[in-house]
Amino acid sequence: MDYKIIELMENLPEPLSTQHINLVCDSGAFNGSYLLGCMQYLKELEKKRFIKINKLSGSSIGSLLSFLYIIDKLDDYKTSYKDIRNGFKNDFCLKSFKKILNLFFSNLDKDTYKKLNNKLYINYYNINTNKEVIVSSYNNNNDIKEAILSSSFIPYIMNGELCYNGNIDGINPYIFKERTVDDNKILFIRLTSYGKLKKMLNIKGEHNYSERMLEGILDTHRFFKGDPSKLCSWVNNWGITDYVAFRLRQIFWLTVVLCCYILNKIKPYIPNFIINNKIVNTLSDFIHKIYQDIFIIFYNS
Repeated sequence: MDYKIIELMENLPEPLSTQHINLVCDSGAFNGSYLLGCMQYLKELEKKRFIKINKLSGSSIGSLLSFLYIIDKLDDYKTSYKDIRNGFKNDFCLKSFKKILNLFFSNLDKDTYKKLNNKLYINYYNINTNKEVIVSSYNNNNDIKEAILSSSFIPYIMNGELCYNGNIDGINPYIFKERTVDDNKILFIRLTSYGKLKKMLNIKGEHNYSERMLEGILDTHRFFKGDPSKLCSWVNNWGITDYVAFRLRQIFWLTVVLCCYILNKIKPYIPNFIINNKIVNTLSDFIHKIYQDIFIIFYNS
């Protein structure tokens, strides 16, 4: 695949100098396969010194792939994709994600985290404080793993629980403060556009990541040629429409965070006789069956 990307790059104009940029990677669950393609293309651009990525920011799947990009292990996503996909299809959730991540981190060099300090920015929300947390410094590899798990935790969809250590998905990645036209350019890879929303969790008929990955490669190539792109944009060139769309997403997720906060606060005050009531348990089982029905309908649509 790398040699095909190199062939594509032959159609790009030779830059006068290396362009220094920052990279922001969106959340998007299985749309991460588009991001994988984008990153493979960017990796070849860096090797050819067309660009130099100084800092990366990611939320949810964007945080994981940003991490893999820095340590040059993007291929590890490819080997894990099938396990995550099968787990999602069979269990109606993403609980296999943590197991796979634990296995991956167990094989890392203990000093890997040193490559990421002030280079990898991961965000998530804490439902106890209702505030966004942005992490960019790490004391060990476990700090990175915990940040990725927090940033990737979609309430209930991940493993049936409300949160992970009080944290949930960041959804909107941190886009850096230095984003005027005079600053280093910030490349934003958007995985949650209107046309891509449904495909975040819809993987019907997709036994591997190849189709989405190839689309990501070609879309990024078109962007660097100067053609319209569905995935890529320069944050420094955003207009009011782009910022409004980005902030509306943030407002929506803050509403979700607030709902999680309320649920988390009232749960300890629910009497045991209600929690253990047979009628309540029967109703809970029925709701779970409805969730499975909705999941299957969504999967088949």
